[in-house]
Amino acid sequence: MIQFRTKIVLFTLLFFIFSCSTTKKIQEGDYLLAKNIIKEDGTKLIGSDAYNSIFQKTNKKVFFIFPFGLWFYNSANNDLQPALEEWYQNENRTEKDLDSLLIKTDSLYHWTNSERELFFKRMIMLRNKFLVRNQELPKLVDSSFTNKSERTLKNYYGFKEGYLDAKVTSETQIYPKKKKAKVIYHVTKGKPYVIDSLRYFIKDENIKSLYLKHLDQSFLKKGQNFNEDHFSQEQSRIVKLMRNNGYYYFQPSNIRMEVDSVNLGNRRLIGILNIGPTKADSLDNYNKIYTISKVNIISDYSSSEAYKLPKSVPIYHRGYDILSYDYLNYKPRVFTDITTIEADSIYRLNHDIVTKNNFNNLKNFQTPDIRYQHDTISDGNYLISNIFLTPQKKYGLDLSFDTFTSNYLTIGFSPNISLLSRNVFGGAENLELSLKLTGGTVANIDNTSGFAMEASVGGKLSFPRFIIPFKNTEGMLSKTANPRTNINLSATWQNNIGIGKVGLSNIIDYTWNSSNTVSHKIELSNIQYIRNLNKEKYFDLYTSDRDIRDAQYADYFGFRPNIETAYNDGNITDNQMSIIIRQDQDFQNSSYYNQTVYDDYIDMTQRQRRITEDVLINSSSYTFEYDGRRDSSKRNPIYFNGKIEAAGNSLNLLDQAFGFRSAGDALIYKNSILGVGYAQFLKFDFDTRKYWRLNRKNELAARFLLGFAYPYGNATSVPFSRTYFAGGSNDIRAWRAYDLGPGESNRGSQSFSTEHLKITTSFEWRKKLSGSINGALFVDAGNIWATSDDSRPESLFKFNSFYKQIAVGSGFGFRYDMGYDIVIRLDLAYKIHDPNQIQGDRWFKDFKIWKPNLNIGIGYPF
Repeated sequence: MIQFRTKIVLFTLLFFIFSCSTTKKIQEGDYLLAKNIIKEDGTKLIGSDAYNSIFQKTNKKVFFIFPFGLWFYNSANNDLQPALEEWYQNENRTEKDLDSLLIKTDSLYHWTNSERELFFKRMIMLRNKFLVRNQELPKLVDSSFTNKSERTLKNYYGFKEGYLDAKVTSETQIYPKKKKAKVIYHVTKGKPYVIDSLRYFIKDENIKSLYLKHLDQSFLKKGQNFNEDHFSQEQSRIVKLMRNNGYYYFQPSNIRMEVDSVNLGNRRLIGILNIGPTKADSLDNYNKIYTISKVNIISDYSSSEAYKLPKSVPIYHRGYDILSYDYLNYKPRVFTDITTIEADSIYRLNHDIVTKNNFNNLKNFQTPDIRYQHDTISDGNYLISNIFLTPQKKYGLDLSFDTFTSNYLTIGFSPNISLLSRNVFGGAENLELSLKLTGGTVANIDNTSGFAMEASVGGKLSFPRFIIPFKNTEGMLSKTANPRTNINLSATWQNNIGIGKVGLSNIIDYTWNSSNTVSHKIELSNIQYIRNLNKEKYFDLYTSDRDIRDAQYADYFGFRPNIETAYNDGNITDNQMSIIIRQDQDFQNSSYYNQTVYDDYIDMTQRQRRITEDVLINSSSYTFEYDGRRDSSKRNPIYFNGKIEAAGNSLNLLDQAFGFRSAGDALIYKNSILGVGYAQFLKFDFDTRKYWRLNRKNELAARFLLGFAYPYGNATSVPFSRTYFAGGSNDIRAWRAYDLGPGESNRGSQSFSTEHLKITTSFEWRKKLSGSINGALFVDAGNIWATSDDSRPESLFKFNSFYKQIAVGSGFGFRYDMGYDIVIRLDLAYKIHDPNQIQGDRWFKDFKIWKPNLNIGIGYPF
């Protein structure tokens, strides 16, 4: 039945696109424009912005190759579509009738002739309708368009690159049999026109002094090629500079920029900057520096008030007048802590922007409306700033539904509901309660199928300031720091077809910004309790680990038959068996002992315990983040995230003082609290990324990730939730999550591979293809390794050999930009170098172009 359905799907796909011809409907004498080529002084250009200036475009191609729109045009029958729809309507067929036929797809052979006719005619109509809606008309060679492209190219080279004498000619190469043609544009650049000198005519001495003080930031440089974009960029820079230094009325119209020739023979130009009043500026306001005399904050504005100030008596707090049309629902410090516009300071445009962002971050108000008026009472150039705030609704309800795939979920779904209560204590505090359900069908576990589910409930209380006992933090940080204290409580319950899990967590953290690009986070306390359920089903879920266990038991029971009897009677557990085998020196010296089987077993038990043992984690951490992408002036930004986490130290001090109980048969944790072992470790994570913006349509991105976890004291391993894995849609995409490593070992797809050290690097070329569709080519490399001395040699990290164990994957992908920073991603990846294979047979092992590892994700991988 599955094979039959597969044939139906393949038939339908072929039925929708039966022809890949791109010239099927082109008339005689017409030629499809297959390619535009620019040759710059005889050299063919690849990926240059100059191609964007060509007026005569080719048909759009998805991922550089596939002209789907053109294929659809040639496959569609525009005349047939109305007739098909008329037939369908005249037959009085309904969607319900069609659905009843589609349900019987498995019984296609039992349909009547009329049912088959209806089905296939409907399929023809649907197919044709799809093709007509998504078709793209062929782009034919047109001499008038070619001539216009010559002119647009000449303008590009003249005004964007400075080659004002550039000459552009074209030739059209025609391929009559294919009905195709390509146009080659020959560009002779000549010598560029350069800025020989800059002259400034600035009437006001104060403005002139300010401009010259920041001249090093100018976009106009002596000796650079002429580029009109530099002049517009310089104009924008000057306006921002002036308006950030008190010149409230300064406008782009106060700047006139010209180019004059000083020596045309040598192609030398003079850049002329003229700053002064406009004809409409009769009062010369452009050169007046304005000071803020008063700041009014209106806490409950609505559009019906028409920007009239409330008549209530204002509350004066830390230099601000706070007014309300009704009752003031917020404590005054909510407003004064984040308003960067201050009385007795000069007007600055940046203060408007930062103040708006700060209020948006509160999630209590709509974007503020900041308006200025002349202070008619004060003498001089004074402004009154009125900040109109419109509160959001007290409560907000958010419902969402996500679908996804993962390592063990064939199809997953996740409905979420969250309730937000704003201004809980009058200080713009937000309380968010959430309920999230995750479920789906399980696959790839010994060919079994079932249903897995996880439920989580949580609460988050967020304060827009630091909460420190016995200390008033008002004014403690700058108004641009955006400090926040978060208290999180959550509980999770997970039920798989194998082991389940219950978790409780409590996190208290502080976050703040020290600049526009640098942020900090301190997790003062991160307490997690994880209890695993149905531990006895571990070996039913991970069948390869069960095989390793059974092989070791067969050897050991041959040496100790009495232990086999006790185990079969249920008097000895698997956890106790692992301790008995480890401690039995006589067995390890006997003929029943097999080193390979034993090593596999020890490695497996460590992995099993890491996944199934209950644990208490009490950690603190510090995270530093630098994000150069927030600085618009950086063309090729860098991103860095570093985190240091320490766990178990406070519990260990209590352990040493009071002496906790032994953890019993636990292998990982020595002592326990109320029967639960506590983790103790140090963890370091470093994530560095670099972005190169090649041009408007191309970007190169690179990432290097290093993570290291070191267990000590009470623990011999790091908890499963803090270990590292390799593979997955945001990692080394040629492998599924948890399938790669560690090192050059091969644990199989039925085991979760996690370890204490991870090194990963990725390179990705991203290109805009068509509309909201983007493409990417990528290479991922890395692996995970063990670091403890008792680990398997093939899993252990060694400086002299780790590079041989680097996994390499490569592939291509598509991204669909839905807007609002939502990107749906599809990546197809292939294994290039597989360290889990035997040495000498690791490159392109079992490489099949039609069998990629498919990754579906939301957002970019990095």
